[in-house]
Amino acid sequence: MTKYSHQNAVDLFVRMVQVDSPSFSESAMVDFIENEVKTLGWDCKILRQRINMRDLEDDVKERLPADELEKETEQIQIVIEADEAGKDKAPVFFAAHIDTVEPGKGIKPVFTDDGKITSDGTTVLGSDDKSGVAAIMAAVDETLKSGKPHGKIVLVFTALEEKGLLGARFVPIKDLGVKYGFVFDTVGSVGLAVERVQHSYGVTINMQVADIANHANGALKPNALTYACELINELPKGVINEEDYTFSQITSLKTTNEPGYMVPDKAEIKGTIRSFIPEEALTLRKQYEAIIKRFKRENLTVTYKLGSLKTMGYDHSKTEIGNLMLGNAQKIFEEMGIEFKRGRTGLGGHDASVYVKEGVPTLVLSCGMQNIHTTKEWIYVEDLHNCTELIMRLIDKA
Repeated sequence: MTKYSHQNAVDLFVRMVQVDSPSFSESAMVDFIENEVKTLGWDCKILRQRINMRDLEDDVKERLPADELEKETEQIQIVIEADEAGKDKAPVFFAAHIDTVEPGKGIKPVFTDDGKITSDGTTVLGSDDKSGVAAIMAAVDETLKSGKPHGKIVLVFTALEEKGLLGARFVPIKDLGVKYGFVFDTVGSVGLAVERVQHSYGVTINMQVADIANHANGALKPNALTYACELINELPKGVINEEDYTFSQITSLKTTNEPGYMVPDKAEIKGTIRSFIPEEALTLRKQYEAIIKRFKRENLTVTYKLGSLKTMGYDHSKTEIGNLMLGNAQKIFEEMGIEFKRGRTGLGGHDASVYVKEGVPTLVLSCGMQNIHTTKEWIYVEDLHNCTELIMRLIDKA
């Protein structure tokens, strides 16, 4: 039996995950949220936002496949102004993303005897990140119906988080009039706050060998693929600094080769550089650049792009407001009787990275999702109750 009872969050979550919303197909979920808000009777402003990939920054567009550049989708923000008694409270935002990874169509939620919700095993569950969306909406609805004073509340539900935080880049976060906010989107039972996020750079290297085309004679030289392998061998890879988890890795190697041909004339290498320490990430980036520049081979042309920060990292423990947010979250968890944990993430960013870069302090909190991006994904029902209770208390203490 859960200590806190917010069945509305569970019911909402179950309905939400049955709305198909894989990346680039979020409009049905936007419709669902808008209709739900109207049905609940909230006094609010609903901001539907149409977003087109052609409007992204150039360095972001360069990372997208050509077919995705032609796509567009939708996301939504909801603005609830402070009531009279809550005008002195800080304006705060709560955020989660509405897209899911594949296989994410036709999700059938299943309740298990041990208190979990799973899919039927043929799809993901979609708790990444509809558990966050459901808990946020349930908490806000209960707050509004309770009559308790509340400050300005902004809900930010983004598309395309799973495609590299693309939707968050379109959110006018500085224009929404918020002081700080919370993103509910990380693995683990309720009680975890993400203290540190890695800085990362994208790496793209293109190689072309002149005066040859793809051919079948393996004895003929030169060969773009073998040259690419030689360069990869020279680049630093793996964990460089264990303590600050500074590492680099090659993530893909592609050639222009066609079936039946053994010797390609072009190759493309992609990789990533990451660290919790921005100076270490930059140092590793410079090492990559030096190695690439001095790599010379017969008839070989090498072009490369070591992008600007792909994910903007941060460390809340090093800022006054970051420590304040962590401290307030810890107090609430202690009041709720939930163990508080500080964590860090090195497995990609959150939408929070975009908002922090824009100058809006943002804390990532767990919302119960487990085994994400697999058909064995699950969430404890209790975590939906606890997450809703947490958000209500964050609203109250703003």
